[in-house]
Amino acid sequence: NRPQRLIGSVFEFNLEGSLGLRYMCSDRCAIFAEAGLRHISNANTASRNHGLNSAGGVIGVSFFY
Repeated sequence: NRPQRLIGSVFEFNLEGSLGLRYMCSDRCAIFAEAGLRHISNANTASRNHGLNSAGGVIGVSFFY
């Protein structure tokens, strides 16, 4: 079917990793930033394996009670 055209299999591998930093503004408040990468493919278990790569990030504030 059409969604399987690029990856080519019903079984895929999802590899992802991320790295982040947290800065404590006070005892109960912190700001943070995180960046990550993701790769989805069938690891050449089918004839088609273009895979999918994506990158993203998060910025936020944490409050501790």
